[in-house]
Amino acid sequence: MGRAMRLNLKAQIHVQQGDIDKAIPHVNDALDLSHSLDDASERAHALATLAQIALLKNDRERATTLLEEAVDCSKEAADIDAHIRALLLMGQAHAGDKDFETARASYLEARTLAKQQGNRVQESSALEGLSVCYANTGEHDLAYDFLRRFHKLHKEVEGYRVEQRIRAVQIEADLDAARADVEAFRTKTRALQEANQTLEAYQLQNEALLAQLRRQNREDHLTGLNNRRYFDEVLSQEWYRAKRYGRPLALAMADVDHFKRVNDLHSHQVGDIVLQQVAEILRSRVRQTDLVARYGGE
Repeated sequence: MGRAMRLNLKAQIHVQQGDIDKAIPHVNDALDLSHSLDDASERAHALATLAQIALLKNDRERATTLLEEAVDCSKEAADIDAHIRALLLMGQAHAGDKDFETARASYLEARTLAKQQGNRVQESSALEGLSVCYANTGEHDLAYDFLRRFHKLHKEVEGYRVEQRIRAVQIEADLDAARADVEAFRTKTRALQEANQTLEAYQLQNEALLAQLRRQNREDHLTGLNNRRYFDEVLSQEWYRAKRYGRPLALAMADVDHFKRVNDLHSHQVGDIVLQQVAEILRSRVRQTDLVARYGGE
């Protein structure tokens, strides 16, 4: 069952129960959805329900306008059930305006279509409407005849009406259950999204910590150059690579002359600055593929 149909049925249930305020949001949603899906059948039913609400509010002019559109939509969709429903409500609207001739025409067409479809419920409603129309135009024999037919058919369809009410309750229960399932799914989805976001945050933190640990493991804390441990690892790898492929390997070592005198004369803090500047000079003079490391100071 489509969502537009479920919304229409729920709206009709609320109308039958006399709760118009609850029906209106559902039927408006059904109308919007039927427009977006280009579903003329459900649009006809939604318009008919809105017209039924307008009749309950005694707004027959609006009801008639909605029903004319509902009839057009039902014809477009070839939905006989929606067409009959619109005709029955059209008869009710015209009867309310004391236009019993026009109302009678709507009821007669509705009865013919309902009889062809074997829809006893709608035929019963049409017979009742015809009885009222003929009674108000002074044709009492016809009014009595249609009233007699109505009562006879009414007894046959009463059991079906009970089934309809049961089905309506079941539909409402199913809709409530479906809504609860959707809400539970949304709650679980939100919880999962929050958990994933938390996990991603932890992963980013872990990656940052791992990167920091790797850097600290290979970096000299004073100069920011690679430390001796990392230098030894890379030298060993490059030595075997050069030996395997017969490639040259260059290694240069530098020392700061009289560095002890710098520390003694100007303090160790100044000596640290000197080492940092020397490191920056060496780093800026080599290629990105070259390795610069501090061999001493460990």
